[in-house]
Amino acid sequence: MKYTRGFESPKANIVKEKALCGDLVLSVSPATCGSSEAAITAAIAGDDQKFTRNVQVKLVTASNELHSWFNDTLGIAATKTGSGTAAIEDSATTVSLVDGVGTVTMEYTGTWDSGAMQTETIEVINECTTAGDITVAVTATTLLGDDSGASVTVALLTTDDTVTKVAEKIVAEINGDETLSAVFTASNAEGVITLTANEKAANDASLSIAVTPGDTGVTVGSSNNGTAGDVPDTATLTVTGGTILGYSVTNKTSVDTLID
Repeated sequence: MKYTRGFESPKANIVKEKALCGDLVLSVSPATCGSSEAAITAAIAGDDQKFTRNVQVKLVTASNELHSWFNDTLGIAATKTGSGTAAIEDSATTVSLVDGVGTVTMEYTGTWDSGAMQTETIEVINECTTAGDITVAVTATTLLGDDSGASVTVALLTTDDTVTKVAEKIVAEINGDETLSAVFTASNAEGVITLTANEKAANDASLSIAVTPGDTGVTVGSSNNGTAGDVPDTATLTVTGGTILGYSVTNKTSVDTLID
């Protein structure tokens, strides 16, 4: 272990005393972030043929006081999900901390994807001709889990005499339902109802919408798959704390989850 020599302030001595008692914490900044898929794609297509992001690494106390006496190296590694490639500049496997601070540059190449929110559509074909209730059920064994098959009851009147009016009432009931609205948002465009997942997640092949129209005269088309759900790619830097002054220091990560 290497130490800064020369004059040290009383505060620096206090911080070092904390270190000798095991108050040693790795700090990475940013710990989480969301790089833009468009920015990454543009940078990779540019002259440098790569996208870069910097991560600052510090050794601090639990109260975020810098261990400025620390001058040494820590292990680092890059991992990723998706088809792109994440690496560390110059293929480095360690980061040097000088006066307790160091910087790691991550490099992205290849193709990166920010994921997608899954959608499902169903079209109202005929409007209401007889007042009554219809039932709308949503199956999604993964996205809804134990709540798969959750349904809403929609009260229709003969004044709901256009497909748009019927669809608007269905959308309002879905968006007002605690179970369904926690996972999906419904919308209407001229009688076509679209159910959109609230978060990007792996595609749920079971997702479907079913309408039981009763005697209302309402008819609907089949439930159709729209956009397939997909999780965003991620790139993670892991900094290994190892053993410092005889104390085990917890590893820290900086996770980049792509956004649109």
